[in-house]
Amino acid sequence: MWSPLYTYDRFSASRILPELPDLLCIMEAPPGDPGYLLFYNCWREGLRHGLRIFFDPMFSKLPAIRDSIKDRTLLYKYTVIDSNPLDMKDIMCLLIMKYQPAFNDLQNFSDSGRHDDISLNEMNMKAGETIERFPQIL
Repeated sequence: MWSPLYTYDRFSASRILPELPDLLCIMEAPPGDPGYLLFYNCWREGLRHGLRIFFDPMFSKLPAIRDSIKDRTLLYKYTVIDSNPLDMKDIMCLLIMKYQPAFNDLQNFSDSGRHDDISLNEMNMKAGETIERFPQIL
């Protein structure tokens, strides 16, 4: 499930984003529907730390993309991938194929190759909504 859509601000993002393995969707906020710019994932260090590094001029591994989007009005949403890096890679590949974001290059990104077919059921969380999971009692 995707989080609600947030307007990007580095101060609020550092409070909102969890320190968990996540997948982030960054969009531009034009009038009408948002345009997909980038899918970005972090595994070990968590998304809060990964996004800080992405926008940091001294540490960014993608400085051209960072510089291209830093002065735009950005929206973002995230989802926690509580699985393994190969599952995250498969999901990210599927999202890149589906939405064709401006800064992800599918020619240089592939799925894990473990599955013949991958499908995804995306859900969007509304603002103020929470998901609670309770252990199943048999």
